[in-house]
Amino acid sequence: MCIRDSPNRNPNPLRLTNGMWASKERYASQLEILQVVRNYSAHSIHPGVLVIDWKHYQCVGDWGFTLNPNTCWPDPLGMVASLGRLGVQSVFVSVHPWSQNGSASYGNLSSRGLCLRDVDGTAMNWGGWTLSTCREGGGANAVTCLYDPFNPAAREYLWGSLKTGYYDRGITDFWLDGTEPVIQKQFAIDRAVVSWKGQPIPAESAFLLWPTMHAQTVYEGAQQAEGVTATPPKSWILSRSAWAGSHLKNVVVWSGDIQSTWDSLAISVRSALNFQLVYPYWNTETGGSWGGYWHVEGGSLAYSIYSSVQ
Repeated sequence: MCIRDSPNRNPNPLRLTNGMWASKERYASQLEILQVVRNYSAHSIHPGVLVIDWKHYQCVGDWGFTLNPNTCWPDPLGMVASLGRLGVQSVFVSVHPWSQNGSASYGNLSSRGLCLRDVDGTAMNWGGWTLSTCREGGGANAVTCLYDPFNPAAREYLWGSLKTGYYDRGITDFWLDGTEPVIQKQFAIDRAVVSWKGQPIPAESAFLLWPTMHAQTVYEGAQQAEGVTATPPKSWILSRSAWAGSHLKNVVVWSGDIQSTWDSLAISVRSALNFQLVYPYWNTETGGSWGGYWHVEGGSLAYSIYSSVQ
C-alpha cells in the first residue's frame, strides 16, 4: 500500500489544493505584502496563499517579526485580516530550525540541553547561515544551535516560540525550510547525537526521520492550540523534506530551490509525477528559484513552467 493511500492521513483536503501560492525571496514589511497583493488583484490575479519568506527577524532563532517591528510589522494580525479580505485564504511563514547566539531563543536552547549535541554532551555549533543584523551573534562571532526535535522538551519550546511569534498573530500555517536538516560541509555529523526516548543515539542513524519529527512540533502544537487531540489540526506545513510518517503530520512537500532552466523543468516534472505515486501532497517553485533566465527564448521557459504546474 502506498503512503498516499494510507487510511490514517488527514481526511480533510488542503484548503488550497489548487490556485496560486504567491511569494518572493523577502518581503520587507507588512505594507509591502499588502501592496503586492493589491497589485495582483488590480491585474485580476487572485493568490489563495501568501508565503512570507526569511529576514523578517533580526536574528535567526527569534521566530517572530523582530526586525524593526514597530515600523515594518506593527500589526501582523491586522495584516492577515486585510489579506483575507483580498481573497488570501492562508498565510504561511518561513521557519528555519536553528538559532544563532544573540537571538531570543539561543540562551534557552543551549542552557536547557535542547540543541543537537556532541557525543561528549555539549551543544554542537551547527554552522547554519546567520544574520549580521543580530544583536551580538553576527559575522565571525556567530554560533548556531540546531534544536533537537527528537526531544519532546525541544519540540515544546520551539512550538511555544512559534505560537507567540506567529500563531497568536493569525499565521497558523508554517513553511519549514532547511528540514533535511541542511548540513554544512564542516559539520561533524559522525559526532552528533539526538535524544531518543531520553537516550542519546547517533544522529546519522536518525536524520532521515528528522523532517518528520520536526513536522510533529507544529502538528502537535497546533492540535493543542485548537484543543483537538484525536483529529488533525487545521494548520498545514510546507516542508522541504519528508520521510515515512510525514503524511500523517499535514505535510505538503516542496521541491526545494530549483533552477530556472529547461533541464530543471524537465527534472521537476518527472520528480513530481514519481513523487506523487507514493505521497499525496507536492508543491514546487513556479519558475525556479535561482540561476538561468526567465526571458529565455522570449519567455517560452516561463510559459512552459506555468503550464507544467497547472
